[in-house]
Amino acid sequence: MDVALGLRDSRITQNTTLIVISDGENHTGNPLISAENAKNSGVIIHTIGIGTSQGAEIPLLDTEGAVIGARADAFGTTIITRMDENILMQIAQITNGMYQRATTTGEEINTIAGQIRNAQTEGQNTQLLNRSAERFNVFVALALTLLGVITFIPQRKRDVA
Repeated sequence: MDVALGLRDSRITQNTTLIVISDGENHTGNPLISAENAKNSGVIIHTIGIGTSQGAEIPLLDTEGAVIGARADAFGTTIITRMDENILMQIAQITNGMYQRATTTGEEINTIAGQIRNAQTEGQNTQLLNRSAERFNVFVALALTLLGVITFIPQRKRDVA
């Protein structure tokens, strides 16, 4: 959320609306402090909860959107994500936003869009940004570095007898 807030154009002095689609799991920082900072900056945050509170695997999709497996961490363990609906509700409440649970019909998008349209008539500007957060960049960078180092290690030739 802090990344999205950092993308806000400081020249816009009117209220800004941010839509967060998340499972609500917190991996860094305190999202409630970020929500307070957003509120103090005039940012309204609407949240959409995705996932289940019981937990589920994160699907791995091919280029056509078909499920081909489940995401795994650097050790090959399947990642299980659990929705923290409470934190998403609190973020929305702190910033005068709305919380909706994701549905297969996508109706929650229409509900929040209607809320934003109503707010726009009161003088807000809307800027849409799409920013995904990858959590495994460190491991990818390490793997690429090791591959680069391996290319510079000389190969020994064996004599054939």
